[in-house]
Amino acid sequence: MPALREYGLSFLWRSEWDPVQEKFGGLVMIYGTLMTSFIALLIAVPVSFGIALFLTELSPAWLKRPLGIAIVGGLLLSQLVTLYTTPVIYLYMERFSEWLARRREQRALRDGSLQEPQA
Repeated sequence: MPALREYGLSFLWRSEWDPVQEKFGGLVMIYGTLMTSFIALLIAVPVSFGIALFLTELSPAWLKRPLGIAIVGGLLLSQLVTLYTTPVIYLYMERFSEWLARRREQRALRDGSLQEPQA
């Protein structure tokens, strides 16, 4: 891990982020990730126990198998969709950002507020 190698273990508990003085800490990002994960678990665990209880104790026999397949299939499909769509969304956001920068530059050239680069 390059950040730990360069800044030491204090990178994990420092919240300072100053690129000018090259002082970096990852506490804010780590805290956000941990809190998001904790909240997701806080919601998911009771829901999963409720679904398990319903499937094993309350649902009719004819409904158990199709409902179980739908739940497991939905979980697998959502993971695959997330793994494939997240990079695509970031790629399109980057392309849009580049397009927007080119458009702003062209508008500035047209308005005369920016000089065209000389070769």
